[in-house]
Amino acid sequence: MVLSHATSLRGLPPVAAPDLSGQRRYWHTLTQAGDATYSYGGSDTSLNPALSTDYGGVWEFDGTAKSWSLRDVIGETTVTARGRIRVDSMVRKSAHCAVWTGESLLAYGGAGYLSVTTNRGLKTNLIEFRPLPNRSLFQTMLSRNVSLTGADASGWPPLRYLMSCIWDSHRRSMIVFGGTLDSDPLFGDWGTSVGTSDRRYHPNQTDELWEYHFDSNTWTNLTASAKMNSLSSPSARAYHTAVWESTTDTMYVYGGVEYSRTTQAGETFRNDVWAYIRGANMWEQLVATMPTARFGHMAAATGTSMYVYGGVLEGFVLGANDCLWEFSYASKSWSQLGNSNSCFVHSASLFGSATFDGCRNKVLFYGFQDNFGRGDFFFQYGLPAPGS
Repeated sequence: MVLSHATSLRGLPPVAAPDLSGQRRYWHTLTQAGDATYSYGGSDTSLNPALSTDYGGVWEFDGTAKSWSLRDVIGETTVTARGRIRVDSMVRKSAHCAVWTGESLLAYGGAGYLSVTTNRGLKTNLIEFRPLPNRSLFQTMLSRNVSLTGADASGWPPLRYLMSCIWDSHRRSMIVFGGTLDSDPLFGDWGTSVGTSDRRYHPNQTDELWEYHFDSNTWTNLTASAKMNSLSSPSARAYHTAVWESTTDTMYVYGGVEYSRTTQAGETFRNDVWAYIRGANMWEQLVATMPTARFGHMAAATGTSMYVYGGVLEGFVLGANDCLWEFSYASKSWSQLGNSNSCFVHSASLFGSATFDGCRNKVLFYGFQDNFGRGDFFFQYGLPAPGS
């Protein structure tokens, strides 16, 4: 099914983003929790880590009132056996990933930049935000920081950021793919050893596939077994997206980038689509006419399609031909929604996040608009009624 109303990207009109007292953000997450939409974390609009500030707030969007509210987060300092640590202050994250388990929000990995005067670094902690009856959130840290160079003795994965994750409700597990590791001795500390403090340019992407088992608070490395069961598998990448199709228990991975280990800012853009079929624990590459290769885009899944918007496009100045695309699970094909005249030409939408509000049948996009830091945007794309 090809939708014909992509102009509604402008015409809905856009919905107000959270009031951040003049601050902008990117590398945050947008997660649907039934009737509510949560936005957590993110960084301000400086791409230089020395000038960046990461956020720790959890905002809730009310789709009926079209308004945002900052949720109170509480916790208590308690260290328990291996990994259950409750904290009484908000953990700041960016470049992380997040899922809704059906009862709580899980946020994994990413980076933490508190201010220009504090040390920056990766945050591998897995944090749970559990809604309470008074509308506050109870925050629990489910892991301690682990090794830079590999899984620790208990089997937790090494530090990473700019990965993707999805929630498998049938197995009550979170599947994490790809991202950037901070274990390279030459290019560690975010690539500053090669003369750049720009966080966009750092090598050591990974093709690892991990599964987190929520009820047992344990991890399984699926990388080797999935490759063994597959004819081929996706290359290492970061800045990609992944969505989950629950009917067939399939994760769809699209796009991303891999940076050169030898050439500063040298990169390989990706426009391939991969299906990870969880029941068979195998990868399958889907061949179709692709949109322009990109990274830093947004993606959200409905029951029938994946919607992709924005990103840094290969071969274009940032912001060129920034269109909305639909990938059909049934036909394994792409459709551009509308025509090039209905795209946000020269107003790139980068490093944002998207989710599907099934209660209102709308895809929500919240991100950072263009490469000059001109502001946040938040809009909703209405889908036709089922069966129309």
